[in-house]
Amino acid sequence: GSGMSDEVVSDFITDVSKPDLYIPLMAYVTYVLLYALTRGTVGEFQPELMGSTASFAAILLLLEVLGAKLGFYVGGAPNISWIELTAYGGYKYVSLS
Repeated sequence: GSGMSDEVVSDFITDVSKPDLYIPLMAYVTYVLLYALTRGTVGEFQPELMGSTASFAAILLLLEVLGAKLGFYVGGAPNISWIELTAYGGYKYVSLS
């Protein structure tokens, strides 16, 4: 089998408000590409720029998720999912892209 129970699969299918990582991931990639493009239009593009931008944005997202997890823990809600926090944190790239 797929290793996932029918209950988990049906939960993802029926709960349309459950966050996923598709939109935040695509927005993240678009952000990195658009940043590289804008640097290229002023003549400052170098290939390393894409890697450093992606790494910097990923580290900032990780720190944001860690801070949110700590905040929820201190606030009395320690069982919020890391994936959900990452998805919600990644939605900031939608407005930046």
